[in-house]
Amino acid sequence: MNAASMTRPLTVVLDSFAARTGTRYQIEPGASLEIARRVTELGRRSDVIAMADPDVFPKLLMPRYTTWYALFGRNRIVLAYTDTSRFARQITAANWRDIIQRSGVQVGRADPNTDHRDTHVARVSTRRTALSPTRARRGTVGRGAAAQRATT
Repeated sequence: MNAASMTRPLTVVLDSFAARTGTRYQIEPGASLEIARRVTELGRRSDVIAMADPDVFPKLLMPRYTTWYALFGRNRIVLAYTDTSRFARQITAANWRDIIQRSGVQVGRADPNTDHRDTHVARVSTRRTALSPTRARRGTVGRGAAAQRATT
């Protein structure tokens, strides 16, 4: 089981491992909290669990379901926009917080009940913490993997 945001890089690594060893694998992506619920509430077992939120291990899985975990990577919150996004010509590193709080700006967010990164977005945009979750899409200000896709 793995965080959905890790699927692409894990697939590359696992494909290489499988080619060298003949080992078969199965990827089962989901949000970190969803993965923890699969283990704790549904009794699912996995040889490896890779989550985007390392806090889930000590809070929900230790010591009953695992005895250790290792932090092996980090992710960044991304402010993504296109040339056609509202206020795109005005946004800078110094004023982006003000820009995303303007009327008419749409901010893409994940569901905070399943994606821990959404809590970070709420902290970053200090006065817009009451935004409702929406999918990040082309032309909006977004974050994380969804926002990175929006810029490609």
